[in-house]
Amino acid sequence: MNKIQERQNVKPGGNGARGGAIALAEEGSGTGELSKADVRAKGNGRSRRNGLDARKERALVLVGEGRSVTEVAASLEIDRSTVHRWLRDPEFQRELSEHREEFLERTLDLQVYAATVAVHRLMELVESENENTALRAAQTLAGLAKTYMLMDQERRIRRLEDNLSFYFDR
Repeated sequence: MNKIQERQNVKPGGNGARGGAIALAEEGSGTGELSKADVRAKGNGRSRRNGLDARKERALVLVGEGRSVTEVAASLEIDRSTVHRWLRDPEFQRELSEHREEFLERTLDLQVYAATVAVHRLMELVESENENTALRAAQTLAGLAKTYMLMDQERRIRRLEDNLSFYFDR
């Protein structure tokens, strides 16, 4: 167990601060391919997503990756008009929106984890015997502290605005 894991009380291979983010990140392959678990979950040809069939599920992943309609159609060996029709379908749009939201959540979880690891490493470097290294680490931490203060101010302003809108929107 390294110093960071000790501070976070995380066991190697455990699911502490890192476990949730990494598990979420590893959940999607990002290839548009369905995993064996997805295939097993389908059983009757339906995916784990509110009844989308396997082709629509794969299209959902491909569109979510930013693939064009032409690329999605070619990958699924279907006509482009079919992909366009799916993109207009409210259920598909809802699923696509959820897929994108899940992707953003996984990405944010990874960013939070990476920032935590970076701050812990900087804290270790502040104690370095090399004065230049210690100074640079301290300067970087000071800059991060300013950033966190600004973020906190933005959060408080949003909270105030939400409270005011609740009060005035009655």
